Amino acid sequence: MKLYQIYSAVDNKDAYADLKQVDGKIVGFINYNEGDYLEEAIFVAQCGYTSKNISETDYVQTIPKMLLFSEKFVNKFADTLKNELEFFPAKLRIRNNEFKFFLGKIKSSAELVDLEKSSFYTIDEEKFIDYPPVFLKNISGFDFCAKDVNDNLIWGFSDKFKDLVDSDDIKIEFISLM
Repeated sequence: MKLYQIYSAVDNKDAYADLKQVDGKIVGFINYNEGDYLEEAIFVAQCGYTSKNISETDYVQTIPKMLLFSEKFVNKFADTLKNELEFFPAKLRIRNNEFKFFLGKIKSSAELVDLEKSSFYTIDEEKFIDYPPVFLKNISGFDFCAKDVNDNLIWGFSDKFKDLVDSDDIKIEFISLM
C-alpha cells in the first residue's frame, strides 16, 4: 500500500485556518479521543483563502493540525469512509462570510512509522518522533486512512483514498510519503 499526505488544492503559503476556540477540548476530541464534541469548531481563514478561491479546495490545513473537509467532500464520501473517518460539523470564516465544513476524526490506527529508522527528539524527558518520519514499507490494517499507533498526529492516506478522491470532482492535493 502506498501512503500519502493530503494538502489544500489552493497553493498559497497563507492558505490555512486557525481554530478560534482555545480551550483544547476540540483538539483533544478529534486527535486524541478525549471527551465529546460539545461545541462546533470555528476556524478563521488566513489571507491565503478568499470567498472566491475556497471553492477551489475540498480540504483546508488547520492550526492546530486537524482534518477539515468541505461539505461537498463529506456529502460524497461520508458513507464510504464511515468505518475509518467520522465527520463533525464546523464553520470556516473568511472575512465576513461563513462556510460549512466538517472536521474529520480518524478512527483507525496502524503501524505507519518505522521506529528503528526514524529519528527522535526529547522534551522534558519525553521522546517524540522527529519529522519527517520514515514510513514502513508493508503497511496494512486499513483501507483509506489511519493514524500511527505511536503518534496521533501522523496520518496516512492510502492509494485507495487517493483513487476515490481522484475519481470525482474533489479538489485535494496528494504528496507521496514513500
